[in-house]
Amino acid sequence: MSVKLLKQSAVSNPNLLINGDFQVWQRGTAFNYNVSNKYCADRWILSHGAYYNAMKIDKHEKGMQVTLTTSSGSGGGIYQYVENAVYGKTYTFSVCVNDKVYILTGTPLSDGVEISKSFTDFKITLKWDNANKCVRVGVWFNTINKTYIVNWTKLEYGALNTMYVPRFYSAELELCKLYYELIFVMSSANYAMPKTTGILSACAKAKVKRIKPAITIRDDSAGKCSRYIAGNSTLNGEPCRASYHDDGTIEVISDSGSSANGILANIEINAEIYPS
Repeated sequence: MSVKLLKQSAVSNPNLLINGDFQVWQRGTAFNYNVSNKYCADRWILSHGAYYNAMKIDKHEKGMQVTLTTSSGSGGGIYQYVENAVYGKTYTFSVCVNDKVYILTGTPLSDGVEISKSFTDFKITLKWDNANKCVRVGVWFNTINKTYIVNWTKLEYGALNTMYVPRFYSAELELCKLYYELIFVMSSANYAMPKTTGILSACAKAKVKRIKPAITIRDDSAGKCSRYIAGNSTLNGEPCRASYHDDGTIEVISDSGSSANGILANIEINAEIYPS
């Protein structure tokens, strides 16, 4: 990996990172993990060093707030896999952060490059992931009980970093939904589609995903949704199943209980490169 400080250009190239300024948090806005390789802000995965440091990650008004909360180990970081990478291509990575961090492109620290400015940019040749045809890039934090504020990150083609220009939230969210989406499925007696007595089906439209996704019903670990009874709004946990269709339609079917008039279900649709 070659490293070189570069001069910023006034022209802006597209950011190859999705959610580079941490606007989108579909999974929640606060995380306190003791395990590695879990998603936090959309498209961003956290990684621990030796002994699995605990990391606290929160949404911040200026981006992402990161705190390492365990004293053992070699730090922790956040990273993103970028698809359709070109082997040997030169990229420029930029980060705006409040303190000293490392660039994370592969094995933490072994090929990390320490940076100590609030805005620093580098010419780098990123590592290639043969199995998934993607590259990994991110930021590594190495000081325990220090609060880091990461405002934004940017990855672009070429040997010159250009001005950071954020996307609108709506545009960022649509890109994130190619990989992950939470959707609420609801039907009433007027819209539920009874197949036979006691069986109800409800549908909702999600964004078409990059690959066929994994579908999870999030209401409880037993894979249940809520069926409600008209008149008193009683909610009952009932077994149900969900399926994804190529046009983005999500269908939820509940086939137990004959007194329910509708379905309520929170559906997680995961098409990430490395699902977690």
